[in-house]
Amino acid sequence: MNQKNANKFFSKILMYITITVVIIILVADILLYYALRNNELSNIYDNSKNNLSQVSYSADFMTDSARSLLVQMYLDNNISQLRYNNYNDPGKVNVPINCLIGYSQSMPFVSSIYIYNGREDTFYTTLINRAQVEKSAFFDKEIIKIMKHPSISAISKPIARRVAVYQCGYPYKKYENVYTYIFYDRNFSKKSGKVDNAIILNVSELWVRKVINSLNSNNSGDVFILDDKGRLISEAMQKGVHRGSKIDLENKLNKTSGYFNMIYNGKKSLVTYVTTKDLKWKFICVVPYTKINQMLSHVANTTFTLCLFILTLGLIISFIVSRKVSKPIDAVIRDLKHLAETRNRPLKFTKEDFFKKLMANEISFDKEKFTKTYIDNHIRVSIEENISMVILKIDHMAQFVSEYSYEDRNILKYGIMNIANEVFSQIYRCECVDMASDNIVLIFNTQEDVNDDEIKMVHEFLEKIQTNVYELLQVQLSCVIGPGGYIMAELSDLYDESIKISNYRMFYGFQSIICYNDIENVKDYVYPVDKEKVLIESMLLGKVDEVKNTYKHIINKDFIQCEYSQFETALLRLALSVSSAVETIEKTQNLKINYSFSKFVSKFDYLETLDEIEKHFFDMFDEINSKLNEKKSLKHDKLIKNIINMINQQYEDPNLCLDTLASSVNMSSVYLGRLFKKMASKSVSDYINEVRMEHARGYLLSTDMCINKIVDKVGFTNRSYFYTIFKKEYGTTPSEYRKNTQNK
Repeated sequence: MNQKNANKFFSKILMYITITVVIIILVADILLYYALRNNELSNIYDNSKNNLSQVSYSADFMTDSARSLLVQMYLDNNISQLRYNNYNDPGKVNVPINCLIGYSQSMPFVSSIYIYNGREDTFYTTLINRAQVEKSAFFDKEIIKIMKHPSISAISKPIARRVAVYQCGYPYKKYENVYTYIFYDRNFSKKSGKVDNAIILNVSELWVRKVINSLNSNNSGDVFILDDKGRLISEAMQKGVHRGSKIDLENKLNKTSGYFNMIYNGKKSLVTYVTTKDLKWKFICVVPYTKINQMLSHVANTTFTLCLFILTLGLIISFIVSRKVSKPIDAVIRDLKHLAETRNRPLKFTKEDFFKKLMANEISFDKEKFTKTYIDNHIRVSIEENISMVILKIDHMAQFVSEYSYEDRNILKYGIMNIANEVFSQIYRCECVDMASDNIVLIFNTQEDVNDDEIKMVHEFLEKIQTNVYELLQVQLSCVIGPGGYIMAELSDLYDESIKISNYRMFYGFQSIICYNDIENVKDYVYPVDKEKVLIESMLLGKVDEVKNTYKHIINKDFIQCEYSQFETALLRLALSVSSAVETIEKTQNLKINYSFSKFVSKFDYLETLDEIEKHFFDMFDEINSKLNEKKSLKHDKLIKNIINMINQQYEDPNLCLDTLASSVNMSSVYLGRLFKKMASKSVSDYINEVRMEHARGYLLSTDMCINKIVDKVGFTNRSYFYTIFKKEYGTTPSEYRKNTQNK
């Protein structure tokens, strides 16, 4: 290829690469913009929905609190006096009115409270200085109309209204939006349709608006509320729409939550809404697309800048790459031609195939055939000399397979073989063979009798291979030195013997070097049946630490002096015994343990060291123990709940104590006391006193019962002890506590 053609070829490569890069960048730019745009819209919707959900929760909380407050007032004796009694003396009404004012100040969202007394036809309210206001003179005429037709609204159903703001007992010019809750007796006269008495609670819309504003701090859009009839029940910012107006969005608000587009204040807007669970109110947030577009324009600018940078970088890289690609093109073409010619040649053995089949005993040794293969493939090992073998075993094979593809694994193995050949070829004639698993075999010529000096030198070579392979390829190796004195015809026997030795990496660990003479002294192994029995009994009792300790006495490095098959047999026997124990635990404890004998044992093939085997067993022991502890914890929870229920039901019994409770559940009082304190963080006697004190306090507040009678009623036999406990709990005596509470 002359210079002119070369430049022309280079220009074409540069042009094609540049066009490809530009097209990819443009497509990526468009896809990235739309992805970021959709993501931004999704974020806006999710943010609005989350804010509305919080507001919806606050509204449900407000309703639940209002209803609880209404019920609490309904049951209060002081408030009942306002609803039923006739007050000829105005001075007697002060205590109930003060109580009513206290209720109005107990919740931040309460605007005012009315009490209607049907017998007197009178209203009591927290807004007016006078204790009594006749119905004819009552300022809130709308509530009087509602009281005439009580069936219009369900009990405690909020009604959106607009009421005058009162200051110092006189009407003020401003008005306030409220949600009114009414609680009245259901037994009003069916003929007259009148309500005998009622409690009216006005909740300020301003509180709801503050909650909305606090959650909508970035002012992303307008928020307003529709009731279950589609009527606006909050101040809206849309021109021409007032509180109480009905907004026709029924066809779009037909789900519990969602979003859609609409024209709002003359602008296209994104509308997000959620529905409260209890009131079925719709909380709606409207975000104009002008605000959204401002956010998206920032995304577009960022995307454009990023893609412009990538395009510039891509053009520079394409220029460099095209220069580099043009030079080796001829070499690649030559290699392809050579490969095509090679594929068309008659099929014959390569030296690696030959050695593989010979070690696997798939072919018998033929000296004439070996000589031909020796010449054709330039085999370096001599047939006339004795041979020995080294196995390079890849550590962490499962991780090696997961991290690298099949092609990458072959490349790394090829690199390992090159390093091994380079080190050993300094002294020996050798060949490396990839056995297509975690083993790489190195065959080399040795003297007839391998002495200690030669073993030491081989050991040093292997240490050097381990270091170079890890530094260059980040792969760890364990090495096995096979016996010497074999001939080529005995290669399969030598390989089988070396593989047996390689199994002992299980005990020597990763990056070890194992020599055949390290494990010559093999002794018989006797399985410790007594230890196995202790382990199984400990499993059934849930003593996981004792189980692990016993395991270490059964499976340990003592197997290094035994046949490896005995270790495998011991593992299977132990796994089978554990499997039987698991079945027993499942039946006796009514548990489901995720354990399969076949799956558990199948993982042994992938575990390479004794530590990994131990972890495999220990993980299973921990899982079984976790299930047992979980079952035990549930059992204890149920027991403690039962004890608490018994105390709450039998607190009046003077004989109630730890001993009687323990006897009722057939349990030791010492064990029950210790368990209760652990689970409830207090003793049984302390909890009994706590329950009795709470009931005593209730009697003091709600009845005129004398204190001595209360002492007997809540189960105390010692009045002095009662007074001591009460003062310790509430900081005062019972009589002072009752007096101080009534004065409030």
